[in-house]
Amino acid sequence: MIQRIQTLYLLLIVIAEGLLTQFNFINYTNNSSTYNLNVFGIKSAEGIELVSDQKQLVLLCLAVLMSILGIALFNNRKLQKKFVKVLSFFCLAQMAYVTTSCYRLFEQEVESYHLGIGSYLVIAAGLLSILASRAIKKDDDLIKSVDRIR
Repeated sequence: MIQRIQTLYLLLIVIAEGLLTQFNFINYTNNSSTYNLNVFGIKSAEGIELVSDQKQLVLLCLAVLMSILGIALFNNRKLQKKFVKVLSFFCLAQMAYVTTSCYRLFEQEVESYHLGIGSYLVIAAGLLSILASRAIKKDDDLIKSVDRIR
């Protein structure tokens, strides 16, 4: 199971998605108050939740679930390919959601902003899902070529 590189990619996606709960996507200042946008919504610097938004959290849970199922289905490559494609869709949806959330913040004439580590973790999870999909396809092609030789 661990000897395949796609398992490592999928495990790294689980770790990156787990770290998203700890880091912010963007930190911004508006009217001399600091706010943080993270998976759970928008919070003030004091930790008071201003806007609760569970869509990103649902996408995160679905991505982790698809990654774990992809790891568990290491012996069924066809089904693993399907789960990783769905995982790639969820990672793309996460990137789109973070981008639109940041765009909405910038429309409010924010004084200053700083991208957090969470923004980069979402991109990393998307890239890792693409790499996992390619590794599964490469593994599948190798097995098919060996079957042709027999």
